[in-house]
Amino acid sequence: MHLNFSIRSLTLRSLSLALVILAMSAGALAQFRVSITIAPPALPVYEQPVCPGDGYIWTPGYWYWDDDAGDYYWVPGTWVEAPEVGGPVPSLGHDHLLGGELVPLRRDG
Repeated sequence: MHLNFSIRSLTLRSLSLALVILAMSAGALAQFRVSITIAPPALPVYEQPVCPGDGYIWTPGYWYWDDDAGDYYWVPGTWVEAPEVGGPVPSLGHDHLLGGELVPLRRDG
């Protein structure tokens, strides 16, 4: 009977340990996700400035979410030199893709 009790006790301890390990590994796989549920304001209506010359293309403005301010701000459109065929695409007022999101080089206005 003592041997039967030891086996049962060992089985329960092993099962408890397995459950603790399983619970800890599930917690390690947890993810944190943030979702912005505030839609940007309507696009402003403004007159496009005169083209500065041949070889320029208009890059429209857009609303950009500012985490620090907790609000959107308007990044105005601008004229940029058209890329050469087969050449590199110029920066359109953005730095690089950061986490799948275009990050502006500076905040205008």
